[in-house]
Amino acid sequence: VLVAPPGMPADRFAVYYIGSVPKERGLMIGRHYRVEVSGDGKTALSVAPSSKTCLIIPPPEPGKEKVGTITTHLLTPAPSEFHVFLSLLTHEPLYVGTKTGIWQVENGKIQLLKAN
Repeated sequence: VLVAPPGMPADRFAVYYIGSVPKERGLMIGRHYRVEVSGDGKTALSVAPSSKTCLIIPPPEPGKEKVGTITTHLLTPAPSEFHVFLSLLTHEPLYVGTKTGIWQVENGKIQLLKAN
């Protein structure tokens, strides 16, 4: 996914590499990447991973309903754009525990539910 996020200089773009697994294996929470590239796309200026590890949350057992996903996040004090994307992709809330608290990511919004 190639985007020009708000606030990014006009001579740069952000390229998001979003990994995935077959739906029957579950939801891939981590190891996605954001790469900032020059305006001509020839130079990578920075690379940032979404997480420290690759995490795949398995689907619910047959007959059980899934109402959201819970994960932890160690890289930043709050959920990131990767969490927002995954919540929008699955049409489900994503609950994220960080060192600052427990967050809900849903409908493109991040909300602190409980501060540590």
